[in-house]
Amino acid sequence: MSQNSSNTSKTVLKALELFEVLGQTGGGATNAELASRMDISPSTCHRLLNTLESKGYVAREEKKYHLGYKVFQLKGLTRKQERVKRIVRPFMEELEIKCGNTVGLGMRRGLNVIPIEIVRGSQYLMVNNNLGKPIPLHATSLGKSLLAFCPEEVRRLILSQITLSRRTDKTIISKGKLIAELDKVRERGYAVDNEEFTEGVVCVGVPVLEVTDYPKYAVSVLSPAARMNDDKIDKIAGGLKDVRERVARRFT
Repeated sequence: MSQNSSNTSKTVLKALELFEVLGQTGGGATNAELASRMDISPSTCHRLLNTLESKGYVAREEKKYHLGYKVFQLKGLTRKQERVKRIVRPFMEELEIKCGNTVGLGMRRGLNVIPIEIVRGSQYLMVNNNLGKPIPLHATSLGKSLLAFCPEEVRRLILSQITLSRRTDKTIISKGKLIAELDKVRERGYAVDNEEFTEGVVCVGVPVLEVTDYPKYAVSVLSPAARMNDDKIDKIAGGLKDVRERVARRFT
């Protein structure tokens, strides 16, 4: 039976059109740009975006909108991302057994990191629930390790666009301090999130898979802050660097 306009929803059709337009933008688009391309008023477009953003289907970075994490959860990972998960997970499992902590794999998307795989340790942490949800580059060990090992021009571009929002009292919200922190990360080879994203949780991370100009994936170990000290950070960092080297050999 053919479908006519009497049993279709104009709002749903506009939302679907918005998805299509956002999928074509690549680098995202402003409300005004989207409204112009869809030939609707900016206020109507803004209402659609706000509704979809509240449900995770649209994400906003500065003034630009992108497809949100819920779309990618529905769509699933690309073949390349599935291959990365398949190769990296056994090393993550080995590391979890050695250190007893949760191990996560994330990929950079825009100004965020998206955790795409988690091997859960014995200690339950609220951040274990972040799978598939964008988390900030500047406040996580995954993000800081990726930022630190970007080419200088890419890092400058990201830092010019990123908003250093505060997550906890320890979050770095000064670009000068963040740049200094990234210099330390490059020097020692790993990043530390010292309760900067979640109070009571310390994370150590390293970038992996530098098969292109710069890494797009990173692995981290998460631990309750009360169970973390300098010696344990050094031990975890050594394990993460070993994972990094072994993964790299699989892709060469």
